[in-house]
Amino acid sequence: MATGSISLSLQVGPTYTDIKGSGSVTAQVTAVSGSLPSGATVTGGSIRFTSIVVYSTRSPYWRITSPSDAGTIYAQTGGMSEQSAGFLRCNFDTPFSYDSILNYSVGDNIGLHFYGANNNTNCLNFRSDSATIVIDYSYDESSQYSASTGTLDKSSVDADGSSQITLNISGTTSVLSHTAVWSFGSYSSTSSVSVGTASATLTVPAAWNNAMPNATSGTASVTLNTYYGNTLIGSNTYSFTVNVPSSVVPTIGNPSAAINTSPINGIYIQGKSKVTITSGTASGAYSSTIDSYNISGSGLSYTGTDTSATSDYINDSGTRTYTVTVTDSRGRSASKAVSIYVYPYSPPSINSYSAFRTDSSGKASETGTSIQVICNCACSDLGSADNTPRNSVTWTWKYKKTTESSWTTGYSGLVSGDTSRKDNIANTSNEYKVNIIVTDTVGTQSSIEIDVLVVGQTMFFKKGGEGIGIGMKTTKSVAAVELS
Repeated sequence: MATGSISLSLQVGPTYTDIKGSGSVTAQVTAVSGSLPSGATVTGGSIRFTSIVVYSTRSPYWRITSPSDAGTIYAQTGGMSEQSAGFLRCNFDTPFSYDSILNYSVGDNIGLHFYGANNNTNCLNFRSDSATIVIDYSYDESSQYSASTGTLDKSSVDADGSSQITLNISGTTSVLSHTAVWSFGSYSSTSSVSVGTASATLTVPAAWNNAMPNATSGTASVTLNTYYGNTLIGSNTYSFTVNVPSSVVPTIGNPSAAINTSPINGIYIQGKSKVTITSGTASGAYSSTIDSYNISGSGLSYTGTDTSATSDYINDSGTRTYTVTVTDSRGRSASKAVSIYVYPYSPPSINSYSAFRTDSSGKASETGTSIQVICNCACSDLGSADNTPRNSVTWTWKYKKTTESSWTTGYSGLVSGDTSRKDNIANTSNEYKVNIIVTDTVGTQSSIEIDVLVVGQTMFFKKGGEGIGIGMKTTKSVAAVELS
């Protein structure tokens, strides 16, 4: 607690005259010094004379009254409180009406009454015309100040561990100290601001991002507490926005690719293979969680919570890239990719072929009963394993009469360029069909059918008149004409 006083300077009289008994003394206010602070408590008062003679054994006391009504007493002393070498102080009895005394202004007359031992005895003698009324008080100095205010230098700041935000303080910083309490979620940081300092600065910790697992920004606050000594005067709170830096994204490991379906182990084949893509280990950043996985590439488009997905058959060839993108609870994403090689592929081809009648020695003959087949074919290059091509082609041929529904195998397991003959299978009275079937290692087949004609004739009449063949034997069993 602090103390202080208010002084009313008085001009009193008469001077150099012995004053007996009791009565009024002339008094006028000549000066007022000081004022009563807000919230102060009056602790006492006195009237003081600096040049007065008080005769021994006489104990004067005083009353201060309304100047117009001596019966209205504002204060009364209880006798001498201090006397020495012309100085006299008489303390007011308490309580007293100090507010009425403080209403006096310069030039006002004051009701000042003296009371001595009796009316016939000299009690005192003023040697100076000056006197002073003193009102003493105590007060809490902190009550004389109000809480300081603040202004933030920015409205938002990144929680990146290096960005700063400053609270500029307006107030009596030469007397007052402060604390700035920065708060965000469960996080708090206090800046102590000493007397004479007019700002507080916070470097926003990256850990504050943990308070925003599902958002990219949030509202924080700083509370400015104002102190006079150890006494809290008041507080003001200000809000600002904390941003998750754009660099805070989920993490993802390298994805992997595995053959799901393929007719040849270890390789991807266009149109014949499927791939399973599995995400690398993914995790959120600063308390975020992984919400979804997106896996995309040739034949594959998946979004969901599964960490792997399988493509349809891959219809593209060459290097194919698959991308895995994870999205966290903030909506932030991160991606990694993996590539595979897909061998170009097309069904096996029949490049050249022939099928015709021969004799038993293999010589072409229209009257032969053997059928000889030649085929040149090829397949897609799918590379090699242990110096052996992964893909190869074989061919088979089958035959039947044109009037039959089922085929009979001539030979199988042939390779491109082979010549194959089967004897005694084609009588000269029937037309035949030959079916060449080419199969590669992948398991894909290509085929072609060839007609093998009957024996040639200039003119042929079928028995019973059912048909005529020109340049061939007719095979029809109904009335018809066939031309070779």
